[in-house]
Amino acid sequence: MAVSKFITPHERRKRIEALLRLNDWSWYRLAKEMNMERTAVVRALKQKTGVRGNDPSLGTLKAVARAFGVSVGYLVDVGSKRDD
Repeated sequence: MAVSKFITPHERRKRIEALLRLNDWSWYRLAKEMNMERTAVVRALKQKTGVRGNDPSLGTLKAVARAFGVSVGYLVDVGSKRDD
């Protein structure tokens, strides 16, 4: 059984930003796809992370994954690829 390693908050943000570029989306568009306010999405995903209380919730990560059509694993797991 393989043990998962979690990506850093910085790496997660880089992956989300790469998905934004790949889809030619703005943060506003991502928020719209997630049915959330843009400010809430930016606060959850773009602000400094790694500080207790600033990491996005699992629900937020699920909404991001659903919006982009990727697995939640891609947003949290080191070994996960975009199309896993």
